[in-house]
Amino acid sequence: MDIEPALLPLLRILVNDAGGEGRLLRMSPDEDRAELLRKQLALAGCKREALFADDALRVRPVPE
Repeated sequence: MDIEPALLPLLRILVNDAGGEGRLLRMSPDEDRAELLRKQLALAGCKREALFADDALRVRPVPE
């Protein structure tokens, strides 16, 4: 992925400090991302009903 050139020295330091192991960025499992996003939207004050609906007509998808 493209990054700003000024970030490269920092990334090198982070990778070196980690011993070249692990990840610099931790992502949640795919199946958890939608729920985590809804929580963040609620914390941000988003009140769009369709995002939070869980009734007979609008059931949230169940992760496979």
